[in-house]
Amino acid sequence: MKDYPPITERDVSVQALPPETGQQIVAAQQGKPDALTTEAHPSLIEIQPLGDEPEEIREYPFRVVDSHDVGWFAVGPARYTNTLLRSGREPLSLDDLDAERGPLRTVVPASEEDLGRLRDALAAAGTKATASLLVALYRLARRHAEQEYERSGRLQSSRLYAGGDDTWESQAMRSLVWSLGVDLADKARRLDEQAMQQIVIIVDQWVTPEAVVYVEVAGSVARAFQAAAALAGGWEALADRHFQPGDRFAHSESAVEGAYAWLMGEPIPSTGH
Repeated sequence: MKDYPPITERDVSVQALPPETGQQIVAAQQGKPDALTTEAHPSLIEIQPLGDEPEEIREYPFRVVDSHDVGWFAVGPARYTNTLLRSGREPLSLDDLDAERGPLRTVVPASEEDLGRLRDALAAAGTKATASLLVALYRLARRHAEQEYERSGRLQSSRLYAGGDDTWESQAMRSLVWSLGVDLADKARRLDEQAMQQIVIIVDQWVTPEAVVYVEVAGSVARAFQAAAALAGGWEALADRHFQPGDRFAHSESAVEGAYAWLMGEPIPSTGH
C-alpha cells in the first residue's frame, strides 16, 4: 500500500453562529474543536469614527426580544430583522429597534443552576416527564396568549418562542405544545403535577417581560431533558409507552419522532426492522 503525505492544506469556511448553536456544536464534537473564538463576528460589530479620536468598536447581541415578545436577529452590519417583518422593509439598527419596540432583552443561554433544577424535575417525573413537559409548556403558552389578549385584544403570543422562532427546535416545540400538549392536558394519570409546577416556574422566569434578558426556551429545555435522560436511563425512562416507537396505542409516528428529535437532539435510532 502506498503511503501518502499528510494533508497540510485545506479550505476553511467561517460562519457566524448564535451562541447557543455554537455551544451545541462544540458539545457534540469528540475532543476539542480545531478552532474556537469568542470574539464577535464582524456582522455584530459596528465601528464608529469619532473625529481625531480612535475608532469606537461597539459589539451587538446576535438575538434580542422586543417588548411585544417578538424575536429579532442580526443580519449584515449590526442590523436586525425577524421572520414576521413585512417584505420590503429594511432591517433596523439596534438603536432604532430599541426606540421603536423597546425595551429589548438580549437572548442568553440558561444558567447551569436553572438547567440543573429542570433536569432534576424531569428525572423525578420518570416516565411522566415528556407528557408533563408538553402540558406545562402548553399551560404557559395559553397563559401568555390570555395576557396578550388583555393587553392588545390579540389571543396569541410568541413569548415562548421569541428567542429563536426561526429555528427547527422552536418550531417543533410550538407544534407539539399546541397538539400533544393540548390533548394531554386532561390526562392526569400521565402527568406529574409537581414536575409541571417546577417547569412552569423556571421557564416563565426565563421569558418574563420584566427580566433584563431572555433565555431561549426550546434549546435550553432540550439540554435539560438530555441531562435528565443521561441521569435516569434514556428516553424510555422519561417517556411513557405512548411515546415509544411502535407501541400499539402510541401517538402518531410523526409526533413521536418530532418529540424525540427535539428533546433528545437526534433522530430516533433505527431498530433495523
